[in-house]
Amino acid sequence: MAVPEPTPRRLRAVATSMRERPVWDAEIPLEAIRGAAPPVLVICGTWESAPAAYREHVGLPLMAVAESLTDYLGGRLLRVPGHYPHTQEPAAVDAALREFWG
Repeated sequence: MAVPEPTPRRLRAVATSMRERPVWDAEIPLEAIRGAAPPVLVICGTWESAPAAYREHVGLPLMAVAESLTDYLGGRLLRVPGHYPHTQEPAAVDAALREFWG
């Protein structure tokens, strides 16, 4: 993927994200979510286009978490080609979200 131009808005977004806690620190109340039985849509990439080491060490674990989370919460899993579905296939992700929220 091409490196985007470092505009002031993008640089501000990067600075903000660098101050966020890492996702693995989040304590998600899965039992409460499961008990409430809300509709759940999990979107993940298929990772076939990622470099081999990235797919092995990042993609495969993320896909396993997506599958496990979907099964546990009784949700629907959408697999989108690529490893950054929201940027590589935004039309597919947007369509799925519109349908889900519709």
